[in-house]
Amino acid sequence: MYKIRNNTLQHKQKQLRYINIEINTQNSILNHYFKTSQPTRQHQDDLRWINKFNENFENKLIEKRDKKIKTLKENQVQEQSPKPQTTKTMNSKITYDTSNVINISKIHLSQEQLKVISKGLKFVPTPRSINTITTVVNCEKSLFSTPKLIKSAAISEISTFIQKWRKPTKFNMNKEETKLLKEIKSIQDIVIIQADKGGKIVIMNKNDYFNKIEEKLNDLNVYEQVKNDPTIIKTEINKKVTKMLKQNKITDQNKYYLTSIDDLPKIRGQPKLHKIDTPMRIVTCSRDTITSPISQFIFRIIKELRTTLSGVVCNTSNFIKIITDVKLNQDEHLASLDIQDLYTNIPVNKAIDITLKRLDESKKLDNLPFTKTDIKELLILALKNSYFQFNGKFYKQKTGLPMGIHYHQY
Repeated sequence: MYKIRNNTLQHKQKQLRYINIEINTQNSILNHYFKTSQPTRQHQDDLRWINKFNENFENKLIEKRDKKIKTLKENQVQEQSPKPQTTKTMNSKITYDTSNVINISKIHLSQEQLKVISKGLKFVPTPRSINTITTVVNCEKSLFSTPKLIKSAAISEISTFIQKWRKPTKFNMNKEETKLLKEIKSIQDIVIIQADKGGKIVIMNKNDYFNKIEEKLNDLNVYEQVKNDPTIIKTEINKKVTKMLKQNKITDQNKYYLTSIDDLPKIRGQPKLHKIDTPMRIVTCSRDTITSPISQFIFRIIKELRTTLSGVVCNTSNFIKIITDVKLNQDEHLASLDIQDLYTNIPVNKAIDITLKRLDESKKLDNLPFTKTDIKELLILALKNSYFQFNGKFYKQKTGLPMGIHYHQY
């Protein structure tokens, strides 16, 4: 066995020499590319991730094989030794932590089913197969803005990974849990959604879910139903983007990115368990939708304006850091105020005017190819076309901004 192992090691070492030669060649090509395209950047650490091999590889491989052989021998000894007889207690009770699941539907679910749901809505069962086409397409989409050489190298690595992928031997769900999950998915009369606060998972009657959302959408002061397909706004986006391209303000790559998506946002409801009658909060799912590229594009331009404002809290960590240094007298108390329907009450026109004013004051446009008019038109395209679809119908939010849209960070 050891002889076979050593012969295998020698063969692997020969392969590694050829691989290292190929890697060094690729490194030289890529380093030359970087130094040519980005001469002012420090490139010492670039692409270090490509070379996965080092001088200790042989020792590590030998150590790994020795450990494996030792484990096999130990397992063999255990299999040959007599196993102690165990008795099963029929009355043993299994406890399930299902405290994060709230069932307000009329459908009764067993404790075992609730346990599966309690794993969370972000829980992903171990895949038993891999869709090659979908994986490659998604990777190409993610690598869209990267240089072609790096993109090709990454796709090559991903393709190699897909070809070498094998069905896992271990899964994060057993057969019984997988069966229970299929049973839950087959129940047509319920929806399983995230609560608005507290991280709870809510099981609702599907009819109640749709009725509560449509009740919110019937507020004609905020929403209106649109009869025609609102993807016509794609024409306006194309017109503006083409104009900027002709003025050499953006590249062909930018144009493709800004006009590459036709899908409209969709909405979902998050029940407010802490309020009477469990009203719904409407959240717009805008990722990879028709206006999201423009939103992200303009956000990258204006995001630094937040640093020019006083009293801005960037995130929870920043807030904790601020209040930690606050010293209160005995007659003083900290208080927080909750604004009802904050996003739908934001005055969009005023928000755009404030943004443009801040851009002027910051002199940021001096270093950009865009004019103040360009920024204003892009903001209008992103902020005043709040279309979405729900239950096969098209809607538009008339006031404020939708919650969940990328540009709520503005």
